[in-house]
Amino acid sequence: TYIDLEDYRSLRSDPSRALLVWSSGWLKSGQERYIGLDRLCAHVWGVDSVSPTARRRRRLILRRSLEDISALKSWTATEGDTSTVLVARAPRQGGHAPASERSRSRVRAVTQGRPDEGA
Repeated sequence: TYIDLEDYRSLRSDPSRALLVWSSGWLKSGQERYIGLDRLCAHVWGVDSVSPTARRRRRLILRRSLEDISALKSWTATEGDTSTVLVARAPRQGGHAPASERSRSRVRAVTQGRPDEGA
């Protein structure tokens, strides 16, 4: 899971940060997926039975958090007509190779030997 700390630090509310962290694990770079608002609420506040008033309040806070995340350079979140949200993560530019590629590089280096290693 890759979380851009610059994005994380730019968010001011705890629900926005929790949503970013969860979304970073749920979506890989370059992916987009749909999810319902109530399911997102469960990922931010946990699964519990709440009053209709609390549910409406959480949805309002979540919509603000989605706006905050959409303002980030590598994220978009668009709410549809049926309280479904399309969350998209732009492909990462630069940075480290994915963990699977780094692992393959290490395996190749060990099995082929490195020329700079002393005998």
